[in-house]
Amino acid sequence: RFLDKEFGKSFTGSLVRLLHNDDQHEYPLAARLKVHLVAKMLQNPRGTYTRLFSVIRQKLLAMLGRTCPFGRPTRGVLVALLGSDGSGKSTLARHMQVYLSGIGYSTRIIYMGRGRGNLPGIESLRNFLAAGTRQDQHADPAGRSDPAGSDFRAVIFRAGSWYYTFENMLRGLWLSYNKKILGRIVICDRYIYDLYNMKHASYMACKTGQYLAPRPDFNIYLKAPINTLLSRKQERTVSEIEEHNRNYENIIRQKLASVDSLQFDTSILNPETLTLHCSMPVIVASHDSYSG
Repeated sequence: RFLDKEFGKSFTGSLVRLLHNDDQHEYPLAARLKVHLVAKMLQNPRGTYTRLFSVIRQKLLAMLGRTCPFGRPTRGVLVALLGSDGSGKSTLARHMQVYLSGIGYSTRIIYMGRGRGNLPGIESLRNFLAAGTRQDQHADPAGRSDPAGSDFRAVIFRAGSWYYTFENMLRGLWLSYNKKILGRIVICDRYIYDLYNMKHASYMACKTGQYLAPRPDFNIYLKAPINTLLSRKQERTVSEIEEHNRNYENIIRQKLASVDSLQFDTSILNPETLTLHCSMPVIVASHDSYSG
């Protein structure tokens, strides 16, 4: 009775005769079974389309030479590593790439700072403006008064902040391509928020860049005592480090990331433990849109 109700009497009769070896070739059982299964799937079109999309995506990834970790499809994830010089951003990025790639995730590191990979002419301009700017006033990321300078350097730096905003718009396209199209875990060494730390930066340029840049899934702020940071890299003054840390803490408090905002003290955690703490949430997020 169950088979009659589920499949129909005609199909059930074919199945019974096949099991009794009665005229096996008379009834195209396999073809009829496929038709029935398709009909059952169409009763739940949303689930059908989701499964169909997952299967097609896995086939395409296989054609491109990419595999799905644990046999499950993944989505791209954008991770922004924040912190002062010497906090361990580049080290963590390399460790996460090695770990995630080792278990099958397509991963890419993209440097988003202002020191490398800039548009033509920027590095020369930065070298020209480097002398005598340690005492310049910083931009205020809290949204209070936008600092204004009457001297030539202040004007150049404000114009430069808009230049960096445009540059980061181009980088944002590259980030989106790696995350959305290629489905990679993208680890950004620094992010657009670093514009807030630029001397005499235009506050509007900072907010525009933040608005136009892809929203990270994770903001990870790496911190350490100032003495530890200075022992690792002596590129900033104590006052600069303190202000940068306040900016990053403000970003974490605002919870600008779409999934989570995290912070870790790299003077306490060893690289292996820190890598696991940062990689596990990323792995979960990479499968999140396909769960259930």
